[in-house]
Amino acid sequence: MDAEEVALITAAVESSTSQERLHILVVENDEANRLAVRRSLRRSDVVAAVDEAASAGEALECVDSAVYDCVLLDYHISGTDGLALLRAIRDSAPETPVVMVTTRGDEKVAAELMKAGAADYLPRTSLTPPRVASTLRHVLALARMAAERRRAKDELRAQRERIRRALQIETVGIVFSTMDGQIADANDAFLRMTGCSRDDLAAGRVRWDELTAPEGIPRAFETIEELRTTGRVTPYEREYVRGDGTRWWGLYAATRLADNRSVGFVLDITARKRTEMERERLLEREQVAHAAAERATERIAALQSVTVALAQAGSPADVGAVVTGQAITALGAAAGAMFLVDANADALEVAHIVGYTDEVREAFRRVPLSARGPLTDAIRAEESAFYGTREALLGAYPDLAAYVAAESHISHAIMPMILDRRALGALRLSFAEPRAFASQDQAFMVALAQQCAQALERARLFAAEQAARAEAEAAVQARDNFVTIISHDLRNPMTAIQSQMDLLRRRATQGVAPTAKRLVTWLLMVGKSVKRLSAQIDELHDATRMQAGRALDLQRHPTDLVALAREAATQYRHLSEAHRIRIETAVPSLIGIWDASRLERVLVNLLSNAIKYSPAGGLISVKVTHDGDWGILSVKDRGIGVPAQDTERIFQRYERASNVTNAIPGAGLGLAGARDIIALHGGSIAVQSEEGVGTTFVVRLPMTIE
Repeated sequence: MDAEEVALITAAVESSTSQERLHILVVENDEANRLAVRRSLRRSDVVAAVDEAASAGEALECVDSAVYDCVLLDYHISGTDGLALLRAIRDSAPETPVVMVTTRGDEKVAAELMKAGAADYLPRTSLTPPRVASTLRHVLALARMAAERRRAKDELRAQRERIRRALQIETVGIVFSTMDGQIADANDAFLRMTGCSRDDLAAGRVRWDELTAPEGIPRAFETIEELRTTGRVTPYEREYVRGDGTRWWGLYAATRLADNRSVGFVLDITARKRTEMERERLLEREQVAHAAAERATERIAALQSVTVALAQAGSPADVGAVVTGQAITALGAAAGAMFLVDANADALEVAHIVGYTDEVREAFRRVPLSARGPLTDAIRAEESAFYGTREALLGAYPDLAAYVAAESHISHAIMPMILDRRALGALRLSFAEPRAFASQDQAFMVALAQQCAQALERARLFAAEQAARAEAEAAVQARDNFVTIISHDLRNPMTAIQSQMDLLRRRATQGVAPTAKRLVTWLLMVGKSVKRLSAQIDELHDATRMQAGRALDLQRHPTDLVALAREAATQYRHLSEAHRIRIETAVPSLIGIWDASRLERVLVNLLSNAIKYSPAGGLISVKVTHDGDWGILSVKDRGIGVPAQDTERIFQRYERASNVTNAIPGAGLGLAGARDIIALHGGSIAVQSEEGVGTTFVVRLPMTIE
């Protein structure tokens, strides 16, 4: 017995108190001896309940039926061998200590008894109360210590069994490591998870740094430090790599053991991790789909907003403002412009532009369609073009390097506006950052360009409708004015004729016969009125034919332009005392192959206009000259003049100068008819005028038929 055991026994003995009640079995066939034992127990400070057995059979029955703290067995009990009975009691109650009572202290007998399992022996001569109490305490202390040892062994055995079973578990990998991370041992589950073998483990080829995914190495070193500092590793998910390169996930935790070693536990969570990652991917796809749906909803709303706004756009500039504004807002563009094909269909012109520098605006002001560039190429191909970076644009158009260097925008989108295979123009959007131009964004911008094209066509049709309506209204108004004026003009000669007839009728009623001279004068006046009426009807007839697209039939024959001018001047000198008509000619006559009656109508119209639009009177000059084979006739007045913006319009049918429309009556047919007659002769008519100064009409006529 070593010093440590002695100390334990001493402590156990000292911890026993007199108040502890024991259950003791006394096996003694001699009544006197039993009395002596009882007396010694009673006189000692041991509190005990005592059972007695007088034979071996009674002793074994007591041991089988009750639990005793100690058995006092007489070595010399009659009827049996004390040593054999000791063994029988030990077999029946191995944890119950047995104290053998011997006749004398024989060392040899004591040794046999101790071998047979006796806890102690007590010579009968030493059966005194103090010795009995001391022996009992000593034996009980030994028994308790033995029981503790047995319990410890049993617990250790159970713990080892639990560890053995734990190491055999199929779902949890268990690995034993040193504190620096070297793997010393592992169960089969861990080896199966890692794809390693026992030979790999024995050869030191199973290492943490090789089993851990490269991106997880820093975290693995942190766990070693955590293990040193706290004695444990908080469970966390670690990704591992097998020798064949395949990866798997494990939930890892560890705790530090007493001998500077640690034990780690790994639960294979690959299936759960894949499920989680798949769920995350599904969630991400769902979020992407949701975001795409939201963007689609926003785009649809933007298109609806554009549609509503474009419905109210009445001009190309309005259309451009709506489309570029909506596109910049919806797509986050930094700049935008709308280009339209010009009237000659040979260039693009800016209809609306926003966000570009002055230099870019100037470059965009007019782009020939024949030039090669992003805008014109997109229109020719009838396909949109998207350039996500400056490099992409330069790759397609290297000659734009200077422009790209000066331009602050990074990416560009160009959408041609095509309607019924007819190019109307293009939209250009520019962005301050690189863009991938997702298919949804491209579709939105293409739809925007299509909306723009339709809006431009609506604006064109609306403008054409407005112009047609205005033209129709003007035609109706001109017709009404024409009917009114023609009625008035036709009524004047008819009134003159009616006046002469009424005068002749009154004279005849009164019985006064006119003289021959007077009658000739009246007849001449009636003839002039009839001639004027006939001329007006002819003019109206010619105007109707020309408006219907039917050419006039000229009755050409040699005609003296000087004579026509003198005759017309003579005729109109009698119509206005406020005007002086002067004929200027350097030749006595100027003969050409012309329609005399229609040229007379031209002269009459120019002279009547000169008188009508010179309300203050004054000189009217009629000049006849020639330039080679061309006859030239000019009529000049000092009247109110023609506004500069009306000098072309007054030659159109039913059109008049803006400064006389409501002031001086007229049908707007005279100059249009004069132009048509002169054009049929192969000539021309032009006007030179200044408001408040006067007007000069110049007629040029070829003198021969070409």
